[in-house]
Amino acid sequence: MPFKVRRTNSAKGEVQTGVQEYGTGEAAYRAAMQNAVDFTIAHWDTAVGGTEDGPADDGTFKIYIKRKTPPVKIDLQYDWLDLTRPADDQGQTNNIVWEIVEV
Repeated sequence: MPFKVRRTNSAKGEVQTGVQEYGTGEAAYRAAMQNAVDFTIAHWDTAVGGTEDGPADDGTFKIYIKRKTPPVKIDLQYDWLDLTRPADDQGQTNNIVWEIVEV
């Protein structure tokens, strides 16, 4: 059975499923890990600070890895300021999750 990688950005309400199919869950998981690292570094290189799109290059973030049982996933968590919200509610936490799904 083939597998794909699905990425969910909670703050944006966005779900994307990659087009690439993998023959094993392990191959999909390794691709998801590489994508999570590449995504984070690319955001640092192009962003001024943390946004709903990704973490700041001078901020703190956590990556949780669930590899034991399905659903296997990588969860990037970070804080960012949403300046469109009232001053007492600007501090936000976002999760970007890469999950391995069967096709």
